[in-house]
Amino acid sequence: MHRLLPRYWCISLRSMHPTCLLRRDALCGATYHDGDFYAAVQGKARLIRDRETMKQHWADSLDAWFEDGIETDGLVLIEVQPDRIAWWEGRDQGEVVL
Repeated sequence: MHRLLPRYWCISLRSMHPTCLLRRDALCGATYHDGDFYAAVQGKARLIRDRETMKQHWADSLDAWFEDGIETDGLVLIEVQPDRIAWWEGRDQGEVVL
């Protein structure tokens, strides 16, 4: 994966269904929204188990989802390297192919 391109990060558990699917096939999609802005991202995922790397992307708000915080057994960091991003904001829209 080219390190200069944008990446998206998510924390999950190894036992969760989406994480199990990513172990079989790295191709993935995700959607995001903020107010009237929406984006659909397609790309390749990489599962990272390294705690030091996870700490770089950990937010205190995640403590509400994971009982033992960053020390929760089975945590995995999902890095998504986008290949395509489609976006919409009001009547405006666009697509970026990376």
